[in-house]
Amino acid sequence: MEEKPQNIDTELCAKYLARETNDEQRLAFEAWLAASENNEREFAAYKLIWEKSSKSEVFNEDIAWKRLENSLFKNTKHNKQVGSKVFSIKHLSIAASVAILVVSYLFYFMKDNEKQIDLTQVISTAEKQQKQQKLEDGSLVCLNQNSEFHFANSYSDLKQRLVKLSGEAFFEVAPDAEKPFVIETPNGKIRVVGTSFNVMSNDSLLVVSVKSGKVAVLSNASDVETILSKDEGVTVSVLNNEISKYRLDDLNSFAWQTKYLLFNDVSLKEAVMEINKCYYSNIIIADSTIQNFHVFAEFENKSLNTILTVLENTFNISVEKQSNGQILLDSKTD
Repeated sequence: MEEKPQNIDTELCAKYLARETNDEQRLAFEAWLAASENNEREFAAYKLIWEKSSKSEVFNEDIAWKRLENSLFKNTKHNKQVGSKVFSIKHLSIAASVAILVVSYLFYFMKDNEKQIDLTQVISTAEKQQKQQKLEDGSLVCLNQNSEFHFANSYSDLKQRLVKLSGEAFFEVAPDAEKPFVIETPNGKIRVVGTSFNVMSNDSLLVVSVKSGKVAVLSNASDVETILSKDEGVTVSVLNNEISKYRLDDLNSFAWQTKYLLFNDVSLKEAVMEINKCYYSNIIIADSTIQNFHVFAEFENKSLNTILTVLENTFNISVEKQSNGQILLDSKTD
C-alpha cells in the first residue's frame, strides 16, 4: 500500500529554513521529515525554491517572487508549446504549496524588519556641526553636518543591526558575523559585518567609500550588489541609475572626520573642493587662470588658516576673507 504523505506545515518549514525554530519545533519538524520519503522529497522541493529566493545577501521580496515564478513556470510555457500535458493538477498543487512557503518566508523576514524599523533613537546635525554616537554593540557612528541618523536602543532580539541614514556619516562597525549591520538610505542599502567606511546619501547620489573590511552596496535601482574592499568606493547616480566602482587614490573621502588631506598632483580647483568639504568653508577661485595650478601637499590636523597660508605662499596668490564668509583666491596684482 502506498504511503500517504502528511501535509507539510509551511509556516514551520519557513522557520526551520530560517533557523528560527526552538528545540521543540525543530524536533517536531525533523520527526515529520523522517516519517516518509515523500516528506523528504517535498521538503527538498521547498528548500530548492527557498535557496533560489534568498540568494541575494540583502533580501528583496520582489526579486524573490520573480525567481519563484521563473522556477515554477519557465518549463510550463515550453511544455504547452510542444503540446505536452505534463503540467497537471498535482504540479499546480505543488506550485501553490511552494508559493505559500515563500509567503511564510516573506512574513518572517518582514516581521523581523518591522521590529528593526522601529528605530526610536534619532540624532541629527545642523550646518557645520558633527556628532558621534556609540551604539549598543560597540559600533561608532560619526555624523557629518546636515544629517540624520536613526537607530534602536537594542538589537539583541533581532537578526540584523538595522539603522537609517540621511546625509553623511563615517561608521566603525563592531564585528558580528551572526548579525549583519545594515544601513538603509533613501537611495539604497549597505550591508557589512565589521568594517570602517563612509556613506554619503543625498537627493541625487549615494557614495560609499571603504577604509577597511568589506561592504556590500545594493541600490534601489538594481538587484545586483556591488562588493567593495579596502580603499574602494562606489557612486550610485539616482538620476540615471548609473553605478560606478573605483579605486580610492587618497583618503580625502574621510577628511571631514579625520582632518587629513593629501593632494598628489591635483589641480587647485580640486584641492579647494576637498578643503571646502573638510572645513565647511566657502573658498572661491576668483581668477580662472590659477585654478589649474598643480598641488602637492599633505595636511594633518591643520587649521584652515594654516592651509590658506601655505597656498598663498606656494602659488604667490592673494587670499581675501569677505564679510559674507567667502574666501577669495586671486592672482596678485603688481
